Amino acid sequence: MAKVITRSLCRLLMIPVCCLCAFTHTPVFAQNKDVNVNKTIKVTLNFKQQSVTSILAEIEEQTGLRLLYSKDLEKDLDKKANLVVNNEEVRGALQRLFEQTSLTFKIQGGSILIMKGAPVVQQPMNRANASAAGGLLEGVVKDTDGNVLQGANVEVKGTPAGAVSNAKGMFRLYNVKPADTLTVALLGFRRKEVLAAGKSIVISLEPSVSILDETVVIAYAPTSQRFSTYNLSVVKAKNITMQPVTNPLQALAGRVSGVFIQQVTGSPGSGQKVSIQGLNSLQKSNDPLYIVDGVVFTARLPYTLAIIQGGSGSNGLNVAGVQPGAGSPLEYINPADIETMIVLKDAAAAALYGSRAANGAIIITTKKGKTGKPRYYITAESGWGVVARKMRLLNTTQYLKLRADAYGNDGKPVPGASTSADQNNLDLSHYDSTRYTDWQKELIGGTAQYRNLHAAVSGGGSFAKYYASLGHHRQTTVFPGDLGDSKTSLHVNLEHGSENTRFKMLLTTDYLQGNTTLIAEDLTKDAMSLAPNAPAVKSADGTLNWDTLPNGDAGWTNPLAYLKQRYHNTTSNLLTAATLSYELLPRVNISSAFGYNRLQANDKLAMPLSAYTPQERFSRQSTLQVAAASLHTWTMDPQLSFHTTTPNSTYSAAIGYTFQEQNATRTAIEGKGFAMEDQMTDIAAAMSKDTGNNNAYYRFSAIYGAFNGKWSDRYIVSLSLRQDRSSRMGKTNRSHIFGSAAAAWIFTKEKPVQRMLPFLSFGKLRAAYCFTGNDGVLEEETFASSTLLGNRPQQQWEEISKFSPGLDLGFWADRLLIGVTYYHNRSSNRLLDYTESTVTGQPAFPRSLSALVQNTGWELEIQATEIPVGKCKWSAEVSLTIPQTRLLAFNDLENSSFKYDYAVRQPVNLVRAYQFAGVDPETGLNRIFNRKGEILAAGTLGEPEDRVVNIDLGPRFYGGLHNQITYKTFALDVFFQFVKQQGPLYNWGDQPGQFSSIANTGNQPAAVLNAWHKTGDITSISKASSVWTKETNASYINGMFSTAVYGDASYIRLKNLSLSYTFNKPGGYDAKLTCFIHAQNLLTVTRYKGLDPETKSAVSLPPLKMISLGANLAF
Repeated sequence: MAKVITRSLCRLLMIPVCCLCAFTHTPVFAQNKDVNVNKTIKVTLNFKQQSVTSILAEIEEQTGLRLLYSKDLEKDLDKKANLVVNNEEVRGALQRLFEQTSLTFKIQGGSILIMKGAPVVQQPMNRANASAAGGLLEGVVKDTDGNVLQGANVEVKGTPAGAVSNAKGMFRLYNVKPADTLTVALLGFRRKEVLAAGKSIVISLEPSVSILDETVVIAYAPTSQRFSTYNLSVVKAKNITMQPVTNPLQALAGRVSGVFIQQVTGSPGSGQKVSIQGLNSLQKSNDPLYIVDGVVFTARLPYTLAIIQGGSGSNGLNVAGVQPGAGSPLEYINPADIETMIVLKDAAAAALYGSRAANGAIIITTKKGKTGKPRYYITAESGWGVVARKMRLLNTTQYLKLRADAYGNDGKPVPGASTSADQNNLDLSHYDSTRYTDWQKELIGGTAQYRNLHAAVSGGGSFAKYYASLGHHRQTTVFPGDLGDSKTSLHVNLEHGSENTRFKMLLTTDYLQGNTTLIAEDLTKDAMSLAPNAPAVKSADGTLNWDTLPNGDAGWTNPLAYLKQRYHNTTSNLLTAATLSYELLPRVNISSAFGYNRLQANDKLAMPLSAYTPQERFSRQSTLQVAAASLHTWTMDPQLSFHTTTPNSTYSAAIGYTFQEQNATRTAIEGKGFAMEDQMTDIAAAMSKDTGNNNAYYRFSAIYGAFNGKWSDRYIVSLSLRQDRSSRMGKTNRSHIFGSAAAAWIFTKEKPVQRMLPFLSFGKLRAAYCFTGNDGVLEEETFASSTLLGNRPQQQWEEISKFSPGLDLGFWADRLLIGVTYYHNRSSNRLLDYTESTVTGQPAFPRSLSALVQNTGWELEIQATEIPVGKCKWSAEVSLTIPQTRLLAFNDLENSSFKYDYAVRQPVNLVRAYQFAGVDPETGLNRIFNRKGEILAAGTLGEPEDRVVNIDLGPRFYGGLHNQITYKTFALDVFFQFVKQQGPLYNWGDQPGQFSSIANTGNQPAAVLNAWHKTGDITSISKASSVWTKETNASYINGMFSTAVYGDASYIRLKNLSLSYTFNKPGGYDAKLTCFIHAQNLLTVTRYKGLDPETKSAVSLPPLKMISLGANLAF
């Protein structure tokens, strides 16, 4: 495969080389009809950073003048220039054009003669030569940091006179009066008006506060949000780096409408669940497509032995037996190296990336070099983290009373010191009844340490720029022991362009290696359920305390024994990307992006005998598991593009080919029987070994075409058509044609609107539609041995259609932006793991079923930028999403194996539960209603058909509120995240009143103090019981699968707080020093009954509250 890729790359690279040779030896012919130039000829042009050749070609087309120049001027004519004129006399336009070059011109007859001329050099002005110039005004345009700005349009207000700043930022205007007003404009900067006082002037432009005009580069369609026809959101580096997190996805949580992100655990490297505009697939992948510097990046890590970090994604993919690993792959992209994250939510994702992006796309662009002298950036940050919220559990007195009540309710005597001890009564017969341990404090109450270092250098000239960085991060855990996660990263970006700007090359390399040392089990479960009077974890000599019984057995399972089950993971991520482009002809470019990504994970999980209780060691062996998994991805995207500009319109088109190949492998060895624990680092020392390996292969390709048109800066159309081919489909259905269409109307360009709504600075109506497929399904190879695959070769694509109209408004020169979007997405021809028959003994396999899923919702985004408030400036961002996901149809659902999982016209993310009928006042057992609305007798187990209540576990609405207040060089950022949702509550843990010294169960939430005690009690918590009987078992199951354990899991969280102060030029040096304090998950307001409303789990560590201090030095 590597040879095939190499040959393809070499062939593709030959194209621009051959074209370069051809152009080098091609003479220039410039012929056109002669015209009478004694008439006034006017032109209208709108060119920004285009070659002089392409600008002259447009002038030639509009005027009929013939271009004449010698071949040796080609190099100068290929340089970039700016020219924006409206109905201006051609001589003046040409003068403004050639002021930016070292050439001059002469109009003679019907020709424009282009000749070498002295470069435009601005001489220092004095009163003498100013008078000689007669109204001459010279000036320089700079930014707020003193850097000169090329291409700024300087016009004398109310007159046709104007100029464009050259490469040195200089411009020259004639016949300027002192009372004249100059208007200065440049894309990306605020328009400025200044008086033309004096004979020389320096004009400083501030960066534009409007995000509408910032360039957004996505695949083959660079645009700006002002002229985009799609629904997209951008998160910048400043919002990413102000959070003490290692996963950039956390910077999106709550900030981007339509994107719902859940952190799975509080362990370092935690998994992240991400969905964009709901769930399109019932069982297959709902993960978005990740693109890093043009390279497809996996949504799942390679296979890992331990799952303490939690999984990523909405549904697990088991591709040809290669299971995904725990954690998040985005942990292996250093957030400090990211420049922007762009989220594509509607037809844009499908138009640009096809069926791979059926669930949306997240485009990550890393930092690049900036023109200028070398600049150095150093950031050092240190902090700590703790569990933000503990649950109120029973103390020893309350717990022992609950246990005594349990025996009393069962009509049994309460065990004591004289009772024969067994694993079900040790808390009463053996443990110290006066002892109390707060196990949440003991096991998850530690302080995690956070360290982050990052150093970077950036610089370059007009033709070459560079950026390089090194980073190191380490974070420990709140668990006991020396556990943690460390990562070291390298990022290099090189950008090069030929002197004539026709050839460009961009190279990026990212390498990050992570080393994780954790335990195999999350101690949160033990912290929540251990009896409060359980023994101390350590003996007097510091060894593990097993609380040995007279018969030699352990009196409990010591939770710190898990520290001996050492899990070590080393994962490396190598990502390389190259983009080559060449201007074949004026307005015609050929380019190609190449990418390679390798994720390699190596695991070791040691389970020595000392980690087991003494009685278990006789029946177990010490084991060492070693696993190696890798994921290799190759991508290539050659493209031919065309663009042209007329006085009132801009067109661009592209045709291209996309290729992606992915190979996943896994090898695992389990060794058993080690003579000594010291040998358990070497698998070769095992007495017996068991080896297994799997691999999976995936190939995707597409041919596509795209068109974008813009007329009068107000009407925009985007069209795309593509044919995708995926190895994940059946052999007879591997290819499918998909397409998209989008349009926008900037109605504030219309004069009637300007007259009627003068306060409205920007207004755009947009709509987009696409139909695509879902590529996130299983490989065909998974089912090669199945006997139930008669229809597998005809396996069809899941089909998805998306429609999203929207309205964007800008007020007060775009300082206030409001965007509203409605989305309507439908997914049909569902692929589900269908169990055909239990008689055959075959596992479930994907089958296309007639099911229809609909996602609809409203998205609102509001941005206020630098609003003056006294001496301060206030900026704010609001995002709000109101989603709704419904299963509209499912053919023959009642007779399928999914009849208890889904319901037509109900949410997809639902739980079907019994209707809770309270606790029987007579027996103290849970009661439920059956499907007929009748209360079942206490102690009677409900049937699946009785689960008639549909509980939607998806969010009702979610979003965030970000405020920034700046005063001089102080900056305060406060970001709140909010979610309205339901979830499983921790009303009670295991059966209240029961205890197990082996499973470490016993303690309960304090809510069980309201449990049933005697006949006639009216309560919602059943009686405590010490044993499992048919009745108590039915009562417990009825309660756990009823509406009683679901409730409000909504929350408002102070997700991020940042306070910074910047010292400009400290000590007189050309430097900038910023000191800051960052906080994450600082405060949570919720009614949720559990550890954390985001994870909604009593067995996994909740997200930590993190606080860090640091400084950034730029010089």
